This record gives sequence, structure tokens and C-alpha cells, in this order.
Amino acid sequence: MAFDTLSKDFSAPAIRSACTLCPVGGNCVTGGLPAADMQRWAGVMIPHLPLAQVGKQLYAAGANADCVYVVRAGCIKTYTVDGEGNERVRGFFLPGDVVGLDAIGIGHYPENAVTVVAAQVCRVSKGQLQGLLASAPALNMRVMERLTRDLRLALALGGDYSAEQRVAAFLLHIQERLGGKANVLKLPMSRRDIGSYLRLATETVCRTLTKLEERGWIISADKTVTLREPAALWAVAEPVGICRPRLRLAA
Repeated sequence: MAFDTLSKDFSAPAIRSACTLCPVGGNCVTGGLPAADMQRWAGVMIPHLPLAQVGKQLYAAGANADCVYVVRAGCIKTYTVDGEGNERVRGFFLPGDVVGLDAIGIGHYPENAVTVVAAQVCRVSKGQLQGLLASAPALNMRVMERLTRDLRLALALGGDYSAEQRVAAFLLHIQERLGGKANVLKLPMSRRDIGSYLRLATETVCRTLTKLEERGWIISADKTVTLREPAALWAVAEPVGICRPRLRLAA
């Protein structure tokens, strides 16, 4: 199981600490919950589980879904592999995101999950999470919001949008998930992974970023992208529907 496989890799036992001290803060699914709910969450959560290597597997497709994981640091990607051996990226999970929620109702993980960069996660067993969701309405609502966001993203990616619309929406969406304030984005994922996620060729992603840079809307350097004209990007990305209208007013 994912719990047993992962736990063998820890060089030291995890030390339980208060969620209120976590650097993820309000981005976590538990951020801002009532104190009683936070205490109950902390009572069942195993924190600070390290995944130091890039490409380290968190769980494999088809494995028994016994846990969900909250990203505390780094980045996790989920993906499937088609019959021809091609990797299809399904999602990127940043600090505060919950990995494995899509497995709760089916009993097994439908995709693989690996680290994009060195990461750290917290773990909650599926049974304990289900108990919390039944007794803590505020937490239940937070989890439903995350599932709704994931569904919205999946539906958006299935739409007939241009490469420019997809890339612009992706950049603004990442900015939003990182707090919505900083215009300098340090993207942990490769251009190839971005292309797979957006259903675009790697070359198309690179050409589109170059086009946006030539317009003066962004500055792209390796894995750092600076958003110089968020309002212009929002105007392009709006039809995709995965970024908030407030970004239209960003300077």
C-alpha cells in the first residue's frame, strides 16, 4: 500500500506539530478552520513526510487508496500512461493542495503521483478523513471546494481553446494558487509537462511563451516567468474560465 511503501523511506519519524505553524498557511485545505476542527485534523494527520528525490513516487496507479496527502512544500504531479507508453499529465499539486481526493470513492488511485521537485507532504488515512468530513462541516465544505476546482479545471482543458488562451490561463491560474500577488512565477514543472497538461505539444508551449514575451506581456527565463501585463493575459484567458476576474485589475 502507499502508506507502507512511503513510510520505509523516512530516515526519522515524523514529528507532530501544530498546523498553525505550517508555512503553507491559508493555502492549505484546513486554513482558517475553527480551532476545534484544526485540533481534530492535527490529531489524525502525520506531518512533514519528506520526498527528497525528483521523480519520487508518492503512489502508483491502481494501488489501494488508503491515504490522501497535503503538499507542504514542493510540487507533485499526477499522470497516467496510455497504451503506447505516452505520459499524460493530469494535474500539478502545489503547497496546500490535496493529492488523492479523486480516489476516495473508487478505492484505488486512478493515476500515478510523483515529485516534480523535492517535496514534503502530510498524510491522512482515508478512513480518518471520511470520519472528519462526516463530523466537521467546515472541513467538508473545503474539500468540496477543492474537488469542484479540480472538476472545473478538467472541464476547461477539454474545451476547444487556442494555445494562447490555454497558456495564458495556466500562468494566471498558477499565480492565483501561489497567492495571487506576486507577478514573478517560479514554475517547478518543465515545458514538456506543461504541454502534456494543457494538451499541447512542447514546441507549441515554447512558441506561445515566446509570442507573449514579444508582445511585452511576460518575461520568460528558464522556469521563471514574470507577468508584466496580467490584465492583457486575463483578456486572452477569460474564455477558459480557470482564473478569477480580479486578476484583470492586477498591475
